[in-house]
Amino acid sequence: LYQDPYYREKTIRNWRETANAIAAREPMKALSFIGYHYVMLNRCIKESRGEKSAFEETAGQDSKRERDGKRELPS
Repeated sequence: LYQDPYYREKTIRNWRETANAIAAREPMKALSFIGYHYVMLNRCIKESRGEKSAFEETAGQDSKRERDGKRELPS
């Protein structure tokens, strides 16, 4: 994945933001950026394998619930 210029640029920006949050003594922001990196990594891996991401699967379920008139939260 790191050979892909688009992914590499997104990763560089995200880790820069992580470092800035650490330097600013904002651990929750830093953890958020770290978490985002792994979500992004997982999505890219799934996309490269032709699989749906968890977001795409959930979005499809939400659309079905709305069509069925059900608005409860997914379990």
